[in-house]
Amino acid sequence: MDWTFSDAVMALGPLRGYVLDGIRQLLLKSLADAPTASQTGAIGVRANQEFVIVSHSLGSYLIFSALDMDEIAGKTATAEQTRSNLQEILKRTPLVVFFANQLRLLELAALDGPSERNIGTDLHDWGKVRCEYLKSLPGAPQECKPPRIIALNDPSDLPT
Repeated sequence: MDWTFSDAVMALGPLRGYVLDGIRQLLLKSLADAPTASQTGAIGVRANQEFVIVSHSLGSYLIFSALDMDEIAGKTATAEQTRSNLQEILKRTPLVVFFANQLRLLELAALDGPSERNIGTDLHDWGKVRCEYLKSLPGAPQECKPPRIIALNDPSDLPT
């Protein structure tokens, strides 16, 4: 979506849950991309599979909200499986590329509502999950480099 400010109003207003749910569904479909069961782990992730997230404009802000396990309501088995699968994606994501980066603008507006969580805590959680995953690999060093974000600004994107 690239509709100047109207996408932000829509995605961060009353329709926020629907937008995040749609993003989560697309992310979870990427886990089902395993060609054969013999190459996959318990939830369908190939043993060496990694993800790179590429997002534009408002998506640079929403992607980590969609991956935030604390945002998923409920204690059902389905909710727990979703949390586990999203964590699997986070720990296997070494790189995120944002085009028309709007993180700071939307974070300053505190559009997520009153909460102790923000993009900074989401990024910290990503780094922690990724590091724990890297340390669990056979023969891995016990020191971790933080995951990388490449944020590019687009002068034609008004909020950027």
